[in-house]
Amino acid sequence: MSDLKQHSLDFATLGLHERALAALPCGIAIADARQSNFPIIYCNPAFERITGYRQEEVLGKSCRFLQGPDTDPEAVSQIRAALQTGGSVQLVLKNYRKDGQPFWNELALSPVCDQRGELIYYIAVQTDITERKQVEQAQHLIQFSIDRAADAAFYIRAEGGLAYINEAACRLLDCSSEELLALKASDLFPAGDWQSEQLKTSPREIELKSPRGTSIAVEISNTILHCNGQDYYCIFARDIRDRKRAEEKLRAHIKRERLTGQIANRIRQSIDLDRVLNTAVREVRQALCADRVVVYRFLHTTHSVKTQDWQGKIIVESVGKGWRSILESGARKNNLHANYVPLYQKGSLRAVSDLYNSDLSNEAIERLKRFQVRASLTVPIFQKAKLWGLLIVHHCDEPHQWTKAEITLLQRLNVQLAIAIRQAALFEQLESELKERSRTEQALRESEAELKTALRELQHTQAQLIQTEKMSSLGRLVAGVAHEINNPISFIDCNLAFISEYARDLLELLQLYRQHYPDPPPEIKTQVQEMDCDFVAEDLPKIIQSMRSGTERIVDIVGSMRNFVRLDEAKSKSIDLHDSLDNILLLLGSHLKRLKKKITIIRNYGNLPAVECYASLLNQVFMNILVNAIDALEKVADQPTITIATEIAPIPRSSFLHARTDVAIVRIHDNGPGIPAEILSHIFDPFFTTKPVGQGTGLGLASSYQIVVEQHQGQLECHSFPEWGTEFIIQIPVTISHR
Repeated sequence: MSDLKQHSLDFATLGLHERALAALPCGIAIADARQSNFPIIYCNPAFERITGYRQEEVLGKSCRFLQGPDTDPEAVSQIRAALQTGGSVQLVLKNYRKDGQPFWNELALSPVCDQRGELIYYIAVQTDITERKQVEQAQHLIQFSIDRAADAAFYIRAEGGLAYINEAACRLLDCSSEELLALKASDLFPAGDWQSEQLKTSPREIELKSPRGTSIAVEISNTILHCNGQDYYCIFARDIRDRKRAEEKLRAHIKRERLTGQIANRIRQSIDLDRVLNTAVREVRQALCADRVVVYRFLHTTHSVKTQDWQGKIIVESVGKGWRSILESGARKNNLHANYVPLYQKGSLRAVSDLYNSDLSNEAIERLKRFQVRASLTVPIFQKAKLWGLLIVHHCDEPHQWTKAEITLLQRLNVQLAIAIRQAALFEQLESELKERSRTEQALRESEAELKTALRELQHTQAQLIQTEKMSSLGRLVAGVAHEINNPISFIDCNLAFISEYARDLLELLQLYRQHYPDPPPEIKTQVQEMDCDFVAEDLPKIIQSMRSGTERIVDIVGSMRNFVRLDEAKSKSIDLHDSLDNILLLLGSHLKRLKKKITIIRNYGNLPAVECYASLLNQVFMNILVNAIDALEKVADQPTITIATEIAPIPRSSFLHARTDVAIVRIHDNGPGIPAEILSHIFDPFFTTKPVGQGTGLGLASSYQIVVEQHQGQLECHSFPEWGTEFIIQIPVTISHR
């Protein structure tokens, strides 16, 4: 009975142990130590959760199935040694879950023996410490980063003691960590700076005090850390000494560049050489705080190396108060610098810090002593790669050690001066060339004007010759035709008188026959009826009168033709302009009738006196204008009209006319389509015409303008607008001034 109770108790205890193992949060695996490959015979749910394997997948397998490529071989060796010796081991290694994801496993492997002390099992307790491992790695990385950081790190306790410093802090202060940790924050930082709340958002530049007695420019920022119930000020200090030096150099460079630019601008504001040079020496003296600055120009910029060929003189000077002026002393011309020409030709400068401790000749020293010079700096000025002169700076009160910055500034200003000199020289050359070009252009303009005048006179002369020749030919033709017409017309006109008388006598005789022989023979009676003697007796006088009117019109036309050409009138004479206009209209009668619609001629004649003129020439003007008006009316659909108006007017004070007399004005207006503006400005140009080839020469209006303006001292104007038509206004003095 007691054995049975003991067995039941053992079984109950075993069940309790299994439930306890299953409830544990860490993974438990039990391996059979009696078999060579140590197969797993038990695993709890936590093991399944950690590894991702189910129990049926794990039982019978060796624990090696959790290992992977990154599992530490050293850890595996320790596990293997424990299994072989029956010992225990505790370590951390990387294992892999079923899905291939790695995890950090904190493993405790322990042997289990039976009552006889024989090894029968191994129990492995596994804990997933992946998160803890990641935190440790992050902390290690942070610590490593801080230790190896380029910026110095200081961890300061609330009371001011140093709790930690990194390697960069030791390098920055040139001290060991032991030395620094023994100090207080106040030994290194200005009072209160390391505790400033503003450093959290705005870094500040301070001077860090080194235990070695030096001050170090740093930029600091801070943050407050809470650890283990204590506050720590974490101060990061960046060494900015190199940056400060670079900033200082940059500021000096910017200042130098700004100064150079300002001086260069002032130097180059003028293109007058004297003003450029005077501005340059004044600005350079102020920039370098010198006592005197001069420009020395070589008189002959040759390539000779002989001293006598390199004479020069000081051409401008700027000198401070209390120091002698070289220009005013009259010692401006010398060959003091001739010995150094080979040096200057290579672009080298010459700096003398102390006149009395230099390699200058005794003669040069004595000359410079006269003007109180103690230190000098000389730079060459080049123009077109040739040595043009020298820019020289003097200190007179004491020796002066020329700095690199001063030399650089002077060299840069010298470049600007050379450019300004070149510009001034180019301007002088350009100004000279422009003056010469202006003279040439003026001569060309005068020549062009003369040519235009000659061409215009030639064109006018040509037009006048052509028109004169045309009118001369027309005159000869008209004279001949008039003579040939006048002879038969005169014969006809004379005979018409006899015919009229004879016809009257015959008609009276016929009437007497009718009275005395009222009953003629039948033959006569039949003939009288056929002839209709009563009609003949009535119509014959009318026919004779019509013939007389025709001969009179022919005589008038021939007279108008002769009046139009007037070849015998080379001198001016007084004429009635109305008669001239009427004669022209008479000659243009057939021209007026050629249009489909009759042209209406409106005469608004004023009370004009006789006008002194060249009648033949003025008739040409009227003829040209009226012919153009008739041609323009071809395109008018309704009521084509030409209006001729005349008036007399006094000459205004600001008149274009030279005569001291009244002006006769003739206006000829047509209601045609008008003349376009682009054509209107050219209508008086010789040979300008809009008519087809063969229908116009372009000389009519040009010659008309010349006749009115030049030969009659008058004015010819044309006004034209669309749908209003065109009006020519002829103004001539009543009496021509024979100057």
